Amino acid sequence: MNTRKYLYGAGVFALGMLLLLNYIRFISYYKELSDTDENFIYIYTDSQLPPGIVEECHKSQIGCEVWKIGNVEELSAVSSQPAYSVFGTENMIGEISIAMVRGTGVFSYREMEHLFLDRDFIIDVNLLKWIMYIIIFGGFFCIMVLCLCHNKKWGNKKWLYFVILLIWSLYIKIFISASIEDFPVWSLPGKWSDIEGWRKLGGEVLKQISCIIHFKDYPIICRYYEGVIKSIFYLFLSLILMHLFFKSLLRLRHFGQYT
Repeated sequence: MNTRKYLYGAGVFALGMLLLLNYIRFISYYKELSDTDENFIYIYTDSQLPPGIVEECHKSQIGCEVWKIGNVEELSAVSSQPAYSVFGTENMIGEISIAMVRGTGVFSYREMEHLFLDRDFIIDVNLLKWIMYIIIFGGFFCIMVLCLCHNKKWGNKKWLYFVILLIWSLYIKIFISASIEDFPVWSLPGKWSDIEGWRKLGGEVLKQISCIIHFKDYPIICRYYEGVIKSIFYLFLSLILMHLFFKSLLRLRHFGQYT
């Protein structure tokens, strides 16, 4: 029985290590998104970028870089950035142009909308970041609930409250203390009671996420795919692994009752 218990304990330890490694992967993918400084990504597929768009943005004191990505394994910058080679792009759908805009605010939003009126797709990076903040908060809240629920089964152990405090301190250190972008108020409906406006906002978020998935093989869009899709995947996988880890610990504690 002791041998089986030790083997089971080793399995629980391995599950805990898997949980830790999975959490680290979640953090690394999340940083792919949080470390970006763009406000908007405008994607052109069928339509053409307006001529002199970079100069127009610079006149408004807004940063803008325009990149052209083709089927060849090369990513060339139309702006002053140097060109460089990119490999592993054979899965790309076709040739596209991407305008990366940074330094925008509430007052320059409408001007940007006018300058990039003919774009085929838009990614509101600030909006996606705030969606991630909300999802991550929900994830950490669920982790806290899991800890409290399992603590009742263990007889309200005081050490588990320390674990909960540690988890929330990690949340504060990694997310709250980070440089959180200004909320994109331009994306909100005119009134809080505007149900149709909120429905359109939800549809726009889903459309942008779909756009990221669709263009995930392109070098520039790939980091947004990893920062949004993969970080959400590993966050929810962490929740599942934590539930299994606590459940396994409880079984290990009462191992004699199951053997």
